[in-house]
Amino acid sequence: MSVGPSREPGRFRLTLQVDHGHAEADQVRKQLERLVEVLEVTDLTGDEVHSRELVVAKVSASELEALLRRGAKVISTAADGTTVEFSGERDEVGAFVDELALHGIVDVARSGPVVMRRTQ
Repeated sequence: MSVGPSREPGRFRLTLQVDHGHAEADQVRKQLERLVEVLEVTDLTGDEVHSRELVVAKVSASELEALLRRGAKVISTAADGTTVEFSGERDEVGAFVDELALHGIVDVARSGPVVMRRTQ
């Protein structure tokens, strides 16, 4: 799940990923549509989408070459560790988090998916 501002002031976009079948996603959609505050629900099941997740992590290791080769960016460096960020598709972010374990994870925060339908 992820939430962020939309293009319209005072409105937010909520992305929920339902990792079950179409029936479960449809049930979630119906429940959301009942909420007064919800203006629109779009089910992207089966659609081609762009999907990204973000991870920000502090690692204790000073050797970060493997993380940088994966596409990580250094945010800051301090005596207690280096903070890096990485974004990608769900599986890429999962593999990156697995790689972090080899570098002494001090702390890690991971977003939910941010999704947009691909242009046809």
